[in-house]
Amino acid sequence: MCLAAGFYAGLLVIGVGLFCCYARIGKLLRCILFTSVTGLAALFILSLAGGAGGAALLSVTPLSAAVSALLGMPGVLAMLVINLL
Repeated sequence: MCLAAGFYAGLLVIGVGLFCCYARIGKLLRCILFTSVTGLAALFILSLAGGAGGAALLSVTPLSAAVSALLGMPGVLAMLVINLL
């Protein structure tokens, strides 16, 4: 459980860093919107694919939705790897 807590703390730090980078390049809203849409779509697809196979690959929780909206597809893939370990 300690590994997962450290992982999510690291994701939070990365998310804040991405927010600062997006703000500096002047495309904050467009980058955040694109990242959120692709991350939530990937989370939704993985939850549907897992539900059809009988075992959920990733469950949709408020934390997983926040991570996927903040970090996009890399965040979803990282959660999937942690879940499979």
